[in-house]
Amino acid sequence: MILLLLFTLVALAIAHSPPSLSTSQSLRLRQTRNICSRKVHCILAKEATEGPFYIPHPLVRTNITEDRPGIPLSLEITVLNAKNCSTVPNVFADIWHADAMGEYSGWSTSSLLSSTSHLTARGTPIESSHWLRGVQATDDSGVARFNTVWPGWYRGRATHIHLRIHSGNVALSHGVFLGGGKVAHTGQLFFADELVTEVSKTREPYMSRRKTLLPEMNGDDGIYVGSNGGDQIVDVQMDGDVFHGSVTVGIDPESNYHERPMRPPQFGRPGRSPWRDVLAAIGGALVVVVICGLGKWFLRWRQARSGYSAVRLSGDDDGNIQQSERRGANGTNYGSI
Repeated sequence: MILLLLFTLVALAIAHSPPSLSTSQSLRLRQTRNICSRKVHCILAKEATEGPFYIPHPLVRTNITEDRPGIPLSLEITVLNAKNCSTVPNVFADIWHADAMGEYSGWSTSSLLSSTSHLTARGTPIESSHWLRGVQATDDSGVARFNTVWPGWYRGRATHIHLRIHSGNVALSHGVFLGGGKVAHTGQLFFADELVTEVSKTREPYMSRRKTLLPEMNGDDGIYVGSNGGDQIVDVQMDGDVFHGSVTVGIDPESNYHERPMRPPQFGRPGRSPWRDVLAAIGGALVVVVICGLGKWFLRWRQARSGYSAVRLSGDDDGNIQQSERRGANGTNYGSI
């Protein structure tokens, strides 16, 4: 009887034991546990503007620093499929950002960035530099890694890093990303206000930058507010003089948000359609014409009410200037002027 009971318990245990996992299933389980251990969130990242300083055909590289000074920043970008929260390997993370003084490679002129023209500076770069730009493929865990420096800030924008995720059939050649495929995501990464403020007060060359321009806070940045930037805050851990940042970006790999290139406007204020300024100029000219016409009509009306004509000068045959008299409506001579 006891043996029969033991046999029944063993049979039940075998019947309810989980089936063995395949290699791919085991890999997926490890990746999921790794994601959960890092407390990342599987949220579809909201699209944001590409910004004015994108240069196509970035270099395929991990270290994008080149000669730029600043706090070393190692950045890990984990790409997830927002539909099922699985990792997305073999897509390309394309990043670019300003240096410690708020300048971008390709447009690194203080005169350009000291004005609001940086908001419309798309088009042909004025330099051939490519520092703080690069692209990397995600590994089997959906992670792309970069070595860069802590970004600086410029007028009107909070501290940020631009990001594009390219998927599909892309083209590479001799270490250069040629494009193709789909742009599955265009967005921007941000940093906590408290950390940005601390860096600007305690670390060079950011302290020098702060003397000329205070860093913008996230809540004052329209792009941060409009793109739910709080979901794209980089988690930063400080290790002495090195910062380690990590962020998770949820995408739809089948989407394509490729932006058409924008040419810099030939006239108009940044952020406005130039046609609005043309129409405003035409409207202003019409107002001036109407005012001038009303003014002339008013003067004629006053002359008619006063009962005499304006003084008129005329010349005789000998070239002498004669002056007409002003006479009232009743013929009274008011004298010559």
